[in-house]
Amino acid sequence: MGNLFNPDNKVMVFLSHVTDYIILSLIWTVCSIPVFTIGASTTAFYYTSLKILDGKDTYVTKDFFHSFKQNFKQATLLWLTFLGVGIFLVVDILIYRQMDTTFANVAIVIFASVSLMYVFTLLYLFPYLSKFYCTFKQAIKSALLLSLRHLGYTILMIIADVVIVFAAMYYSFLIMFLPAIFTFVNSLIFKRIFKRYIPEDTQTADDDSFSTIDEIEMRDAEAAAAAAVEEENEEVSDDSGAFGSAIESEDGVKRYF
Repeated sequence: MGNLFNPDNKVMVFLSHVTDYIILSLIWTVCSIPVFTIGASTTAFYYTSLKILDGKDTYVTKDFFHSFKQNFKQATLLWLTFLGVGIFLVVDILIYRQMDTTFANVAIVIFASVSLMYVFTLLYLFPYLSKFYCTFKQAIKSALLLSLRHLGYTILMIIADVVIVFAAMYYSFLIMFLPAIFTFVNSLIFKRIFKRYIPEDTQTADDDSFSTIDEIEMRDAEAAAAAAVEEENEEVSDDSGAFGSAIESEDGVKRYF
């Protein structure tokens, strides 16, 4: 019985996480009521969620508002921009659907394609902002590129989110837990994706933000150049017939963006 109430017990850890997500869901809902704050609230929710899943010491309320305050300006600007673009796309598609012309049909296909990229980018935008330092432009660029690079995960998240919505339609009590369920499920996938872009030796005791997209591109270019030099040295060594040990190249070079 004593072991059951041990904080490290898996059952207790699970119940603790459930409680954390319920609290976060309530905070997110309250902080999103003004509507224009939804971007900052979502960023803060993902920031705290990813910390929980990483097994770090987490104080949900403190961590949530830390991220909310830190990313408020940028997240709000991104959210209002995407809200405006989303309204524009929906209105245009509805207008063209009223027209029965070839031009209208082509326009609908174009706007539908743009809308798909819009959804992909929006899905990654605030989780990315919660984890990495980036500019306004970098956040949008990185979110879109990540969604396309990890297309399988992107489709998986969309399917999972749709299933959750349908489940809530049949089991209405789930509606009050939707923010927590969405964030938890998506965070499990984002954790796997972001891990590939975070240097293993990065120390993050007090800050979970990492390299910008430009820094990642520079690192990738340097790694590619080094690999090319090593490959050239190996070819020279082989052609000369030398028996000395050649420079060992890495198994592969990660291509980030």
